[in-house]
Amino acid sequence: SPLKCAIREVLEEVGFDMKDRAFEDQYLERDLNGQLIRLYIVKQVPLDTKFAPKTKNEIK
Repeated sequence: SPLKCAIREVLEEVGFDMKDRAFEDQYLERDLNGQLIRLYIVKQVPLDTKFAPKTKNEIK
């Protein structure tokens, strides 16, 4: 599902597990130059969360 893909990508790219905080029906969706973009709304992320990639060379 798109949500499972988003959960996996967020964990890989920023090291945050959002699986218990994201829901199938809570997102914003827009068409951007012919590409559908979906942003899931994730609530209750602790302010002291340290975001860092889990995969080497994922973010430069």
